[in-house]
Amino acid sequence: MSYGSLYFNSKKYSEAGVFYLKALTRYKDMGNKGLDRDQWRVLIDQTAISLGISGQLDGAKTILEIGIKEDPEYPMFYYNLACVYAESDDKQKCFETLEKAISFKTKMFQGEEFPDPMSDSSFKKYVDDSEFIKIVSKIN
Repeated sequence: MSYGSLYFNSKKYSEAGVFYLKALTRYKDMGNKGLDRDQWRVLIDQTAISLGISGQLDGAKTILEIGIKEDPEYPMFYYNLACVYAESDDKQKCFETLEKAISFKTKMFQGEEFPDPMSDSSFKKYVDDSEFIKIVSKIN
């Protein structure tokens, strides 16, 4: 996970994804032990982000679905999945998933802030869409 983070922080997302996937495999092989809940959330998030940014949208989607299955109220899994749907041009699923993320925004871990979809490059094609604006207005 440390190597993944090193590459992630250097914006070398393809390399980060490789190490994060290895960390997830090792975590699973160890019986899902060795990480606390917040560390596990970060591992899922950063693995998915690394895969998504490097064009592996199906892989990112799979990782986020694993996260949602294990932690169904963590908003960032839904938020990042909405980003995947946006990048895949699936507007309906994007909006549904973003709404779900917003509905769980109070479940962020301490010190974490819910992102602003209006400034997220994944959603740039929707910033003038009235339905998107209505969804985003629910954040406040």
